[in-house]
Formats: sequence, structure tokens, C-alpha cells
Amino acid sequence: MHNDQSLNDSFSKFIQNLPKETQSNAAFYKNYLSLSNIPSDSIQIRSQFFYILKKFIEKSLPIVDLSLPLRQSFFTDQIRIIKSYLLSSTKFQLLAKSLEKTEVEYNGDWNIVNFDIIKANSNSDNSENTMLYQAYQQLHTNAHITFRRSNEQLWHAQYIGMHSTDHGGAYRDSLTRICSDICSLRLSLFILCPNGRTNIGLNRDCWIPNVFSPNKSIPNKYKRQYRFIGQLFGMAIRKKHYLNIKFPILLWKKLLNESITVEDIETVNLERV
Repeated sequence: MHNDQSLNDSFSKFIQNLPKETQSNAAFYKNYLSLSNIPSDSIQIRSQFFYILKKFIEKSLPIVDLSLPLRQSFFTDQIRIIKSYLLSSTKFQLLAKSLEKTEVEYNGDWNIVNFDIIKANSNSDNSENTMLYQAYQQLHTNAHITFRRSNEQLWHAQYIGMHSTDHGGAYRDSLTRICSDICSLRLSLFILCPNGRTNIGLNRDCWIPNVFSPNKSIPNKYKRQYRFIGQLFGMAIRKKHYLNIKFPILLWKKLLNESITVEDIETVNLERV
């Protein structure tokens, strides 16, 4: 029910308009079958609780550091646990406010990124030929600024030897090709998940970070490329771009510092569970 449009107008008014009788009201909650057999006054009490919770969270968030890892702050951990109970409108407002605060004004300069399509389409095992690496080489130094700019298109894609003029099409095409490189064997950054390699279980088309030796640190060149990919994700969130990246939920939960369950592991590595 937290997607109900009336919640955007007034949560308190929404609560007041709910049925108050002690019996269930299947007719009123016909679109919410899980509520149809619950006494109406109980639903209203729960709604009041969520309203109070919403107000509490809104007042508390300015003093909460959500970048802290798990078990570093009890209060932060509790906020993460209850985030699914927050209204969608509240979440989007918080996201919009965060994006606005970290946005960089467009200064009129264009980043021209030259792509060698022939090299990128070659069968060479050289990862430096890929579209991702070509973009990384030319953008990663200032990606923390460029990818936060307010303009819709963040670079002009120039395809070498093709005499193309980028009015948005080449830019979108370059993003598509970059995503294809991320989920491929042409790079050393990601590998097909175990279920995909053994052709069993779920998520056989999903990719996970490559496994590096625990006795050695990950080479800095790979760390910088991982960071660049993360910046691409941030850019996609800002610009509402769709990136065709096939990562399992386990990886997204890890990025959000959420606990990994046995079920999550099973979705990528059935044989190990």
C-alpha cells in the first residue's frame, strides 16, 4: 500500500480515511488480498505506526552515516534493517536530495571520447582493445566530476574512421558496448558465476568479480577499473540510464553492505551449498 498515490498528498489524511471497524473489510482492501482478512482497526494502528516511523527516520537521517560498514554503528544497522518499511515517496525524495547535493554544474565543455571500433571488434585477447578500456583510459581521471555533471549526455563518442556525428546515438551505443565488455571474458574483472560455468541452477548468465589470490593484493590497475565501473553505475542512477549488466542479487547486496544468506549463495553456486 505504500505506493498508494494518496500517500503523496497526506499520510495523516490517508490514515483517517481507512476503515476503523473491528471486523475485516474485504471490499475496501480488495486490491490487497493479504489485508482482506485483518481487522480494519488493526490495519489503521499499523499505518499510524509507520507514519511515526517515517517521521522518526526523516529526523534521524541527518545524523546517520550510511557509508559505515556493518556492525560499526548499531543505529545505522537498524536503519538499514527497516528501510523496506519506508514509503517509496520518502526513498525517492532522499535519493533526489542526495543527487542534487552532489551534482556538478555543466560548464559547457564536452568530453570527446575516441573509440576504435575495429580494434574493439577484433578477436584479440588484449583487454586494452575493449570499449570499456578505451573509455576508461580517456575518462577515469576525471570521472568523479564528469559523471556527476547536470547535462544529459556526458561525452561525445567519436568512432574513429567512421565520420560519425554524435547526437546521442553513438553515446548510447558506446554505453551498450561498454556493458557488453563488462560481462565478458575479454577482461579480467568479472567471470561467469559457478552456476553458469557448470550449467546448473539459477542465474547461469550472471557474472561475479574475478577471484584473486588471497595472498596478494589486487593490482592497482584492476582496482582503478573496478572503481570506474562503479562510477558508471552511479552515472546510470543519476541519468536514469539502463545498463545491461547481469549481476546476481548477491553482488548487489554486498555493495549495499547487506548480509549474504545461504539462499543468495545458492543462486550463483548451487554445488557449494
